[in-house]
Amino acid sequence: MQLRNFTFDTKKTYLGLVKLFLNKHLQFNQQKDISKQQIAEYLLSITSPTTRNQTHYTLIAFYREVVGQPDKLNGIPISKEPQKLPVVYSLAQIQAMVNTITNTKHKAMFLFQYCLALRVSEVVNCKLADIKRDRMIVNICQSKGLKDRQVPVEEKFLQLLELYYKTEKH
Repeated sequence: MQLRNFTFDTKKTYLGLVKLFLNKHLQFNQQKDISKQQIAEYLLSITSPTTRNQTHYTLIAFYREVVGQPDKLNGIPISKEPQKLPVVYSLAQIQAMVNTITNTKHKAMFLFQYCLALRVSEVVNCKLADIKRDRMIVNICQSKGLKDRQVPVEEKFLQLLELYYKTEKH
């Protein structure tokens, strides 16, 4: 995991999933003795398709890299995940949410996150230098998967951020 430059959270998740799997199969002296059928039954015991697939991919890597059985999970299909539509709020609902926030800093953070479709960690880690007013973009650095990206931003929102910065920071 170190060589593949996984993030701390990814390593923690993978190790946790392997630990859960091995704890369910303590009766085996060696991981290679766990049959493909038993692995499939374990995966089916996980109710969430997302968690099941994450566990599946973790076990593929575990058996390939650690146990030395790269084909152990061949033939066990990946679960199909439901494709859900996102919840889209009306303008009135968004305005009502914004109006309930009394703290200026929290209001700016909420609008920053909502308007630019950012993750909470991306909002928290954003620096003033990441906002490129001349190009109307915000640089999001080392986000999920250690990827950088650029997000377009509107003039009206930049004015709101400037107002917050002037009133709260100085």
